[in-house]
Amino acid sequence: MSELRVTLALPDLRLRRKFLTALQMAPGFSLLSSAMSLSDIFADVESLVPDIVMIDAGLACRAEFKVMHKLFGKQGPRWLFVSSDIGGAGVPSAHSIDGNVSPTAIREQLNQFLPTQPNSQKWQSIQNSTQPLILIGASTGGVEALSKVLGRFPANCPPTIVVQHTSSGFGTNLVELLDRSSLAKVQLAQNGQMLSCGQITIAAGLNLHTEITPKGPLRIKLTASSSETHVPSIDRLFMSAVPRARRTVAAILTGMGRDGAAGMLELRRAGAQTFAQDSATSVVDGMPRAARELGAVSRNIPLLQMSTALLQASATHTLGNEQNTYA
Repeated sequence: MSELRVTLALPDLRLRRKFLTALQMAPGFSLLSSAMSLSDIFADVESLVPDIVMIDAGLACRAEFKVMHKLFGKQGPRWLFVSSDIGGAGVPSAHSIDGNVSPTAIREQLNQFLPTQPNSQKWQSIQNSTQPLILIGASTGGVEALSKVLGRFPANCPPTIVVQHTSSGFGTNLVELLDRSSLAKVQLAQNGQMLSCGQITIAAGLNLHTEITPKGPLRIKLTASSSETHVPSIDRLFMSAVPRARRTVAAILTGMGRDGAAGMLELRRAGAQTFAQDSATSVVDGMPRAARELGAVSRNIPLLQMSTALLQASATHTLGNEQNTYA
């Protein structure tokens, strides 16, 4: 998606005009609708599906909003609270915008909610067979974690493949959810699919393993399951990337069990950079802990820093014996 679609929920006319001006000055955002009340907000979120709702902090403190927020849950928009008292009235400062400042200052505040954009020409200049590759595995708690990580990826991010443990048939819903939060194109894994910059491939709800071809152009290969507990398997994806390890960055996010640990160890031994979500930010620390205990993890990363870590690591990768820097 090229722009983040915004619903303004600001009953105060002066404040609403100020934010309308700021949005017109802020590339990457477009106004979808304007709501005056909690009932209007609910209707707009349900029917229009905005990416972001900028809501008056006073409205957000009402009991009705808390019920509405819970109803939309993980599939809802990102809520940004407009307040004259940042951090006050129970509003989390990490998701707040100061409504007292000028439209120009508001525009600068909005920029922090856009995905980090590395140099686009440098990403796009890399050929398919030699470009960096990002691999991510997640399980319990992974949907919310992936929304936060992929939501900060740029539109021209390195090719990225995600295995998320989930129930059969949920893959399409997950793709739709993640596509709304990411500037890159999010799609379900397909056999023979060519991988390219700006593309995030999701392996979830499938009865086949998702792997990548070992040589030549980057392509997806769907293979029949065997004795693995999880299908698709994070281990199978990671193992398939070992021949391309020196240009691969792999991460294990929150999840139960050990899937991904053995595959990540082989990737690290072959020269990949390997990250695990830290225990403090993991809903379930099972998979990251298993990888750490096995010696498969080069760095532990808090969830909100994972996007930056993956992109920075991908920007500096090794091709044979030659070091290339793209950041």
